[in-house]
Amino acid sequence: MSSPKVWFIMGTSSGFGRSMTEYALNQGNIVVATLRKPQLDVVFNNAGYAIFTEVEGTPVDKVEVNEPGKGGTILQVSSVGVFNVLPGLSYYAATHAVLFLNQFVLMASKQICTIEPGGFHTNVINEGMMLPKHPAYANESFATSVLHQKLDGIVFEGDVEKFTWTIHEVMQGGKIPKWLPMGLDALEMLNLNIENLKATVDETKGWSVDLKRVGGEVALVVPV
Repeated sequence: MSSPKVWFIMGTSSGFGRSMTEYALNQGNIVVATLRKPQLDVVFNNAGYAIFTEVEGTPVDKVEVNEPGKGGTILQVSSVGVFNVLPGLSYYAATHAVLFLNQFVLMASKQICTIEPGGFHTNVINEGMMLPKHPAYANESFATSVLHQKLDGIVFEGDVEKFTWTIHEVMQGGKIPKWLPMGLDALEMLNLNIENLKATVDETKGWSVDLKRVGGEVALVVPV
């Protein structure tokens, strides 16, 4: 029987964090709730909240970036919303994009997996911050107003407990992926972005064919 893993989990009051804490404990693992700098096997960095309003209507003191955790294996919860930004959730997507990009900084020295969930039924909407509309977007037909009405009482189809079980199973496997989209809706969004990017490449490639300087060096390609 394998020895228990030590998990350091953030954002454990509800949602993914609480579910992951309960499941990890039930599986005989050790959960660290405060930072004592132990030898950590897994960091599940999940803390955060959503702000819903237009960019222009967001006070500066409400803008934060959720910092990535540190540990043996880092499970960084981002969002598939990074690839499909909804009206009114610009800062939510932007801060999660920072977490997404931070993987490149940490990749050289850490084992890190960025998780991109689709729509899961957590308290992120109920506990999120619905700020007043910016006057420039007061029209009820605007995208932010329409989405605000749709989000009222919405129930996402994603099951938090199944999410938790799957993440735990991934950690037990031999190979942990660098990127882990979660949910068929997340995969659909990613496939749509792939199709759009491919179309853009095909449409614009001709403009890049003869842009090299004479005698130029080979370009540096960042591995992914």
